[in-house]
Amino acid sequence: MTAVPTGIGVARVMQRLPPTEKSPWGWDTLLTVSMLAGFGAAGIVGGLNWRRMGRHRLMWITIIASSIAFIAYLFFVSQLIQDIPRFGRISIPINCGVGGGLWLWQENAQHAWKESHLQAERAGWQIPVVVCSVVIMSLLGLYLSTP
Repeated sequence: MTAVPTGIGVARVMQRLPPTEKSPWGWDTLLTVSMLAGFGAAGIVGGLNWRRMGRHRLMWITIIASSIAFIAYLFFVSQLIQDIPRFGRISIPINCGVGGGLWLWQENAQHAWKESHLQAERAGWQIPVVVCSVVIMSLLGLYLSTP
């Protein structure tokens, strides 16, 4: 019978897991997710990219930092700007900029990963679509629940 790792040991085991055999999502996916659901969703997909490349610490850093930044951004912008069209004009360049920044942060690691995994399966759109759907539904619920 093998022992199941618990506690801190799990983090050590997770760091040693090999990368998956699916390619990470590229710039087009990160920008699309960022445009549709905001840079918080793009940060989640970018974090999952780090997992696909075998970098678990960067996965959690990316997901947590982008989620906190997105929530703070929504809070501060909603306090400053009350009309939706103006909010959209500000959000689009910010979301594109952060999505592009996520890609630039991962670009070298992705190229190195792809060179060493030539037979990797192409990344699909299922996970990014689910992430976008959850974030959009959450934002819609938040918007509809506020007076």
